[in-house]
Amino acid sequence: MIRVTFQLLLPILLFFFVNIYSQSSSNNKSQKDAEKLYKSGVSKYESGHFNGAMQDLNSAIKSNPNYAEAYYYRGIIKGKLGGYRDAIKDFNKAIELNENLVKELINRRNDKDLLQYYDNFLEDSNSGSDVYARTYYSSGLVKNVFKDYEGAIADFNRVIEIYPRWGSAYVNRGLSHYYLSNKKNACVDWNQALRLGHDQASELIEKFCK
Repeated sequence: MIRVTFQLLLPILLFFFVNIYSQSSSNNKSQKDAEKLYKSGVSKYESGHFNGAMQDLNSAIKSNPNYAEAYYYRGIIKGKLGGYRDAIKDFNKAIELNENLVKELINRRNDKDLLQYYDNFLEDSNSGSDVYARTYYSSGLVKNVFKDYEGAIADFNRVIEIYPRWGSAYVNRGLSHYYLSNKKNACVDWNQALRLGHDQASELIEKFCK
């Protein structure tokens, strides 16, 4: 009986494992294709071939929809071509996927044009929209990188007005306060973030609020 059952199950098990292997191989190929296209896109961008770079980055994102760096560079190109609204959407997506990586890219590249893109976008946006709040959040991150801490605090204030339970906004507003030597307000924000379940806040409190 056991042998008969196993014989019946064997084709199903084989199909299951072959299917998993095929999906894994397909995912690996997509990742490699995306990386190759991304590098080609960045190279073309740095050579001033914006249209070719855009095509490569579009294809990279199609191969890997979670490719934060590709969204970031595509946003840079869109901004330079005058499409700041689409640029901001790409920056927001990149930050959603990998916030720390995007902050590193901004710092390394010193893309101060981003500040103007955000200002232009927010002037034209609906103040109650989800995109509006996310854009203020992204703008606050950019301003922190460029050491405009008071501007960053103002941006995070707007985010918190719309989403008072957004823990990351409290964490980053706390960092802005800390950089301005306002440790008390920083610790208040980090404690609020901790109450909202943000793990990074615990590390900041332990390091700076004792």
